[in-house]
Amino acid sequence: MGRRTAGTVWTVPRGIESWSRATARRVHYDGFHALRRAYATLNADAMPAAVLQRKMRHRSFTTTLRYIALAEKMKKSAERVFVPEFLKAKKGS
Repeated sequence: MGRRTAGTVWTVPRGIESWSRATARRVHYDGFHALRRAYATLNADAMPAAVLQRKMRHRSFTTTLRYIALAEKMKKSAERVFVPEFLKAKKGS
């Protein structure tokens, strides 16, 4: 069964509270890491690799190189994306 929480009219199934806490922690961690990945990927071309390594606080230069490789891969993929003519910005406007 479940247990009734104070001030509510429904019961909380067993295990759901610990599951939701664990899920919330994981989402929080993944969200934080998504921001780190975005920062590194967007700045891979904007600064030397050694500077990016320091800013990201990577111990290993290999880790920074992975982000740089990911940025290059994403750039190549973005170039292949189809964009209809009417969505392309016109030069001079």
